[in-house]
Amino acid sequence: MFVTAPDVGQSKPLVGYLDDKAYFLASRLDDHDWWLVGIDVRRGKPLFPPVSLASNTVYRPDCYLNGPNTVLCLRLDGTSTIAWVIQAGTGTVTFRGPTTLTQNPGHNGVDQVGIYAIASEQGRGVSGIGNHAELTWFVGGHGDTDQRYRPQSDLGDPTIGTQVVGGPATVRKVAFSLADGTVLSPDLGPQRQTLDAVVYPGGFATEAGPSGRLADPDEVLFYDARAQQVGHIESGGRLATSSRDVPMIVTPAGTTVYTPRGTPLARISSDGAEPDTVLIGTRLMVNTGGGNSFPKWTQYDLRTGKQGPTCEDNFGNYLGSDGTVAVLRILDPVRGRVAKAVDLATCNRLWTLQAGVNSDAQVWRINTTLVQLSNDGTQLMSLVAP
Repeated sequence: MFVTAPDVGQSKPLVGYLDDKAYFLASRLDDHDWWLVGIDVRRGKPLFPPVSLASNTVYRPDCYLNGPNTVLCLRLDGTSTIAWVIQAGTGTVTFRGPTTLTQNPGHNGVDQVGIYAIASEQGRGVSGIGNHAELTWFVGGHGDTDQRYRPQSDLGDPTIGTQVVGGPATVRKVAFSLADGTVLSPDLGPQRQTLDAVVYPGGFATEAGPSGRLADPDEVLFYDARAQQVGHIESGGRLATSSRDVPMIVTPAGTTVYTPRGTPLARISSDGAEPDTVLIGTRLMVNTGGGNSFPKWTQYDLRTGKQGPTCEDNFGNYLGSDGTVAVLRILDPVRGRVAKAVDLATCNRLWTLQAGVNSDAQVWRINTTLVQLSNDGTQLMSLVAP
């Protein structure tokens, strides 16, 4: 079964995907057997025979993508941890043995950040993980990356991470490569310092201001993925850390959306708070309502800067779009709903995907394919529009 917990809300069998190659945890919960399963979702074919991870143990393994060619799996074995390093294309186990890594994400453990597995140590920093489940590169800091919970994006996974550095009262962050730990944040000299930083597809932006513990930013610098500066604006506000697809600067008077090079695109009405956003093609969806309970997502056309219709659906659960229709994930086991489609031009609901009540059914987007898990958790199937 592609099920990791009896409660569907806690079951997270999808490890991740690399293009059309998806990786799932499968189990027999009753006898505690576990496997890693690789599937080509475009062809509906297995990538390799299931890789056994554990038998007759109460400890569930956790698996992570670790770059474009590797899957890393960890399982507690008594007081120690066993690691598997598995080739993503063939399922070949290239290493199996004890490791100092732990299954404790966000606190002295391993996190999935983009397509990389990153080891964190609270108060010390973050490290890369090598082909024998060992620590490789190291970046000092608070030991927590901002990109751990990045939502579904049409623009791909981040290649850059950010981490808070300095003392407890600081808002300074450092940007670094997730592939090799190269620090990308610029050195502005003794009189200037970088402050907050936000990663976007293809690069990042950082606030800058005078050196000092309580300094406020007075400019924003824009960089590409190679840390070459591509833009600059003087600013009386702050970068919106809630926006991961396009740069946004928030001021008491409102919020402005920019290109990754610092060209203004649209002005958004706001009360000085950071709005949640989702980029769908050239539409920026902005949550101007009361969170998930009473969502109101207003559209802005980034080609013209004009405001469009407001939809009362939760675009925080965005799965994908063909440019005119957006598919949103639903996790509603009581009523057996797993997804719905919304017409972006009218905000009308076009269809709802039903499943069994209190079943194991879920829906994921894997690259450009929607994949549904069957009611009994035993089958995966690709979806097309009704």
